[in-house]
Formats: sequence, C-alpha cells, structure tokens
Amino acid sequence: MKRSVCHYRTAAVILCVFLGGCGSVERPTTVPVQGQVTFAGAPCPAPGTVFFGPLEVPDGLPRRPGRGRFDTDGAFTVQSFTPGDGLIPGRYRTRIECWKVPPSPTSAGVSYLPPGFQTPELVVEPSGPVEVRYDVPSAAR
Repeated sequence: MKRSVCHYRTAAVILCVFLGGCGSVERPTTVPVQGQVTFAGAPCPAPGTVFFGPLEVPDGLPRRPGRGRFDTDGAFTVQSFTPGDGLIPGRYRTRIECWKVPPSPTSAGVSYLPPGFQTPELVVEPSGPVEVRYDVPSAAR
C-alpha cells in the first residue's frame, strides 16, 4: 500500500513540473481599461457588452481583441486574456451590443442602439490605465 501512494505522489510531482513548464508562456503586458455605458445619460435598458477589436498594435505584439460586459448600471472592466486584465496597447475599434431581443438563427434581433450608432476609436497607451465613457443617444426603449 505504501508503494502505490509513493508512486502516485511521484507521478503527481512529475505532472506538475511538466504542466508548469508548458504553461509558462509569457503574455504581453496589458493596460487596465474600465468604463461606463449610458443611454441618453440614463442607465442601460438591459445588460450588454462592449467589444474592442484591434486596428493597430506595436510591432511584435499580438492583435488580441477584448470585451467588457456591463449590467444595467453600465459599468464594465475589459478582459483580453483574464478577467479585468485590460487591453494590449494600440488602437481599437469599439462596438456596443445591448439587445431588446437577441439575434437568433432565424432573426436579426432588436437592438437598443439606434441604427448607425458608432463609438469612437480607442487608443490605449502603455502608460494607462484607461477610463472610457460611452453615451448612446436616444435609446430605443
């Protein structure tokens, strides 16, 4: 009985060392990004998401998108790799989704955002952190 326990412990140690070495890939440094979404200066009519699509990043860095989910209070924190880590420095296209009726395979959905609404591009400097505010005009309630 003692021999099998010893084998299990040895196998567990070897597995931890092996997995630790494989998982130690270094991620690029991110800049914390948080913000607030409002609809005509009022709280959000429903939960939603702000998406950040990279347009330009410094040479040698990956083009990694990010997202921040918000509740009706509109507050969000951006995630690229892990919750709250932010964005890689660069220039991003931003897009807000807030659905009255979410899209489905048979429907395009009904958005709370007015047709054609666009958010401005976001520039994330390495010196961060970044605080952003998006106010959606005349929300269709």
